[in-house]
Amino acid sequence: MSFIQSQDFTNPNHILYNEFAAAKAEKSDASKLLSVMGIFAMLWAASIATFGVIGLYLPAVALVPVIFVVLIMITWDKEA
Repeated sequence: MSFIQSQDFTNPNHILYNEFAAAKAEKSDASKLLSVMGIFAMLWAASIATFGVIGLYLPAVALVPVIFVVLIMITWDKEA
């Protein structure tokens, strides 16, 4: 029996179990952002598959006000 097979990683008192559980429980901001972007891309692809070319353009047109607000927030003077 090898060292790995002899270890009980399912035991909550095992040090490696606690480290893996902590790493698994914490999601970084980058992984959350990538998840949201992936879901958005899948929904957009479903829109294209359902509605054709209109499904390609409609989400982009719908996001124009959102991007407009984001640009205003970026350029807003926060010191005043």
